[in-house]
Amino acid sequence: MTTPRIRPVRPVRDQATRRRVLASGTLGTGALLAAACSTGGTGGGDGEKATQASAVKGTVRFSHLGQKPHPDVFTKLGAQFQQQNPGVTVLAEPTWNWDNAKFIAEAVGGDTSDLVWTSENFVTPLFAKGVVKEVDGYLSRDKSFKPADYYDTVINAYKFRGKQAGLPVNFGAYVMHYNKTLFERAGRKLPDDTWTWDTFLDAAKALTRPATDGTFGQYGFETRLHENVYSSWLWNAGGDLFNAEGTKALFDRPESIEGMQYLVDLLHRHKVAAAPEVIQKQTGSNPYGNNTFGLTGKVAMVFNAIYYLPTYRQSEGLQQMEWDIAPIPKGPKGRTTTNPTAGVTMWSGSKAPDAAWAFMRYLISEEASKTYVEMQIDGLPVHKGAADLVLKDTRPPKSKPIYIDAYKYAKPAFTTPYGQRAKTEYNNAIRPLFLEGGQIKTAVAEAMPKITAALEEEMAADTKK
Repeated sequence: MTTPRIRPVRPVRDQATRRRVLASGTLGTGALLAAACSTGGTGGGDGEKATQASAVKGTVRFSHLGQKPHPDVFTKLGAQFQQQNPGVTVLAEPTWNWDNAKFIAEAVGGDTSDLVWTSENFVTPLFAKGVVKEVDGYLSRDKSFKPADYYDTVINAYKFRGKQAGLPVNFGAYVMHYNKTLFERAGRKLPDDTWTWDTFLDAAKALTRPATDGTFGQYGFETRLHENVYSSWLWNAGGDLFNAEGTKALFDRPESIEGMQYLVDLLHRHKVAAAPEVIQKQTGSNPYGNNTFGLTGKVAMVFNAIYYLPTYRQSEGLQQMEWDIAPIPKGPKGRTTTNPTAGVTMWSGSKAPDAAWAFMRYLISEEASKTYVEMQIDGLPVHKGAADLVLKDTRPPKSKPIYIDAYKYAKPAFTTPYGQRAKTEYNNAIRPLFLEGGQIKTAVAEAMPKITAALEEEMAADTKK
């Protein structure tokens, strides 16, 4: 057995995840990959593992997030994989910062990482530009890849034009986190799956206590301007961000306008909600970041995913409080929630594609997925067997199965490769109303030419359509 070789990495400053950075703002197939042959097959028992491992050779560069605990997790997984595959060297590099443009430039120049961290709406633009490759051939030859071991809708979020453009590693459907202590103090019924927008608003009003002395006071709800938060309001009013093909923006549909107007009205008409952006504008500072719920203990409800669980468990405002989770409330047109993911995709120019696939496949194995839970990478792991470990944790929240159940009525905010710039234009148009209130219909009508132009420019640049 050769000694595992992991490239020493330079210290990297803690960086927020894409969800938290942008919000300022994880499945479908397989058992443990013990080893993989050059055709993408995987080993079974120890004897077979050792035999097949010798067929995999090459050096694999993997660019992942630099925030803790990602470097420690992927250094450990790289070493474990190399012990099982001594012909492979894994270079775990904490260099990914959600810069698709930089990766595309490096890929076109012929020198970049074999595998990169990605998401459901970052991988499709890379595929559209032709710089990452589908892995369907590897999957079809992988005898250990069992779809029943994974969450199908999450795996399918990485399908684009019928091709598997990457593999998700973790996911987190948005649910309602609520402060049980505040509800009980007010004598209010706790949230459950029967709640509607009306039930929600009634509770938010009852749990809001405006401050009269310049302090924070108490709010019924916390929100923020991010697609993972506002998409469910649009969907559950009957609207959407884009059409099914991702070629037309639907922000100006009456139903989409209704959903966003409802959210803005929670802030400025009903005055039952707090938002980081609004706190910053009104007070000149925001010491709470995106965690007003956790740090103050004075917010009754917030929509967030399991990604925030480690933060909430450590938040001082919740230490003397009881808190739990529930499904988000139903809107006029039903209940759909957002399901952001994080995963891995392969450079189409990789010099060692078979070795890259073998490590990519290992990253969604049961062994690797259990490591994510044990080392506390945020999100639910891709593998159902590992996700079950989350349910065995005795710490709050009590209703942890809701984190898993929510994927059944969840979907990504969008997966179109053309949507990032259009979404940004929409956010820019909504931000003034988010801060001060106003009519969504007027703001969106004025912004639609820019939104449409951004979408059309991205479509024109699609090299694989």
